[in-house]
Amino acid sequence: MKTNEKRFLEERHRKILDLLLERERITVDELSRLFRTSGATIRSDLNDLAKKGLLTRTHGGAMFRNQMEVELPIQARKRTEEL
Repeated sequence: MKTNEKRFLEERHRKILDLLLERERITVDELSRLFRTSGATIRSDLNDLAKKGLLTRTHGGAMFRNQMEVELPIQARKRTEEL
């Protein structure tokens, strides 16, 4: 990947995360229109950010990943282990 392409990618990822902080959820279509890029590019961006644990991927978009989503499954496992 060329330096300019990587810079655009990083900037797009940062803006996606900023939008999610403001709105909590966003669709692929909205992001595609905003960045004037294909839905496939946005889906790839969202998948990359989800793999890094920075957002939760949803059908057709993404939502902000908050700490509760991480903590609840751990707490549920602890309760199951206690039984």
